[in-house]
Amino acid sequence: MPQLVRWLLVLCAFCVLGLASSSAHAQSALSLDATPVLGPSSPSVDGWGELSLRLENSGDQPLSGFLELHSEPTSRGALRSLPKAHALSRAPFSIAAKSRVSLLLPSHGLVARMGEAKVLAVDANGSELCSDRLTPARMLDPLLFDLSEPSRIAVALSGAALPTRRRSLSYALGDGTLSVTTPQRNPTTGELVLPDLAAGYASATLVLASGRTVSTLTPAARDALFSWVLGGGALAVVLDRPEDVHSAWLEALAGGPVVRTAGARQLGQTAAFAVRAEGTSKGAPSGEPRVVMQSAQPSAELAATFAGLSGANLRVSPWGEAASYGLGEVHFLAFNPDSELGANDPWARLKLVDLIRHAWERANVVALPHGEASLTDSRISGVRRVLDPNESTRWTVVVSALLLLIYAALAGPLNFFLAQRRGKPLRALLYLPIWAGIALVAIVVLGILGKGVVGRARHL
Repeated sequence: MPQLVRWLLVLCAFCVLGLASSSAHAQSALSLDATPVLGPSSPSVDGWGELSLRLENSGDQPLSGFLELHSEPTSRGALRSLPKAHALSRAPFSIAAKSRVSLLLPSHGLVARMGEAKVLAVDANGSELCSDRLTPARMLDPLLFDLSEPSRIAVALSGAALPTRRRSLSYALGDGTLSVTTPQRNPTTGELVLPDLAAGYASATLVLASGRTVSTLTPAARDALFSWVLGGGALAVVLDRPEDVHSAWLEALAGGPVVRTAGARQLGQTAAFAVRAEGTSKGAPSGEPRVVMQSAQPSAELAATFAGLSGANLRVSPWGEAASYGLGEVHFLAFNPDSELGANDPWARLKLVDLIRHAWERANVVALPHGEASLTDSRISGVRRVLDPNESTRWTVVVSALLLLIYAALAGPLNFFLAQRRGKPLRALLYLPIWAGIALVAIVVLGILGKGVVGRARHL
């Protein structure tokens, strides 16, 4: 018997070693790379977004499990009550042996709700296979997301000073710095890695794309981009191919058929641009950055390439033509800032910066930009008070409570006291329905005066 027990112990030890070696092999075979979908240096919002994840399995066995975005709260007092770490989003994955895949993972709360974040790959039992820590979240700044590869304008504009107005109380910026990012490419298919949800563009101020790029987008990627514009975003399009003028997506953005025309004459004239004064890193006492006006005119070579559109809902703008699309705007540029002429022309660079500033400040008119605000945003309570009759008519609850107290005093003690004083105590029961009816009518009339009879929204 002791010998049998000894053999069982040896067998268990081999099993444990085998499982440990299998787990270590799986962990070393899987690698993970996580970056924000709009680029590693893109700013973050406190609402929703997306992460681009790349998984590579160098082992001989297929792997599956879940990808989890974990948060590690900061040491601020408001967050001390949160647990040490909690999962913000979770998605399944499955990868074959000797292969790699790319996928998107929703994210939220990358600014105010957490300090550092990391993405974990775990198996079905919850054991960690690998992880990747995200770069620290950066507060919202103007961001140009250029879909062109390579982007010539990114080198010229990245890090440029951009005087802006305050976006909101949460983002009290008076002196912005422009960021320019470009999309990543799927190493397997070679396609651009773009958000498949409108909220993935939440931190972008302006998306710049050519007609060729928009035409080659997948339906999901195009729908996400257009939905973001519909919710208040800004899209700048350069029509680099004649056939794109008759495309279905352009008619949808412009509101109908359009035709190619010559560029607007006023575009070739000298224009004045607001730029931040050199050597003034701090704003004026009022909080606004010190701004000077700079004049520029397009070169003759660039002006010869100007082209325009007309028809549908298009209107002339300082950058070409523009059309409203839901709460957002679509700008059809008369020039190509990503061409060699446009990237090297000071006027074209100033024009594009001015368009980014316009898109940033125009976002002030959108009460709740899609995906940008968290559910704890202070602006939501104000909107809810307008929409919900129970929020905007709290005074009727107080008055109704007073009416009920008065009814209780009149229909109860006072009613029975007067009946007993007249020598007919049971007559008080006859007056009870009258008092109740008067109180009921008074409360109903009060409710009609407070809430009205027209239906109002009950969900935000």
